[in-house]
Amino acid sequence: GLEPWYLRIGIHVGPLVAGVVGKKKYAYDIWGGTVNIASRMESNGEPGKVNISSATYDLIKDKYDCIYRGKISAKNIGEIDMYFVEGEAIISNERVLENGLEKEKAAPLLHEQ
Repeated sequence: GLEPWYLRIGIHVGPLVAGVVGKKKYAYDIWGGTVNIASRMESNGEPGKVNISSATYDLIKDKYDCIYRGKISAKNIGEIDMYFVEGEAIISNERVLENGLEKEKAAPLLHEQ
């Protein structure tokens, strides 16, 4: 029995700058406000959960169930709307044909907000 790792994951979307730094030993790095907000999403999350910004939520809300956490204070940024991703959204089952056999396939939920 190995101990499980309980990771916090934070996701934000937006523009960033990427590049290679170093003269003898090269490293690839990313910078910018998007990176800073993603870092705050992670640090304000909980172990075993994916914490996302409202910009990310707007992109995934039709495919994933999310729980609104409210406005949360993020260091050096201010208050940010945050959501926990709970899982893939499901509304109904539809019949599909795969390899000549009929099976049920879940269809994604379309959220209204």
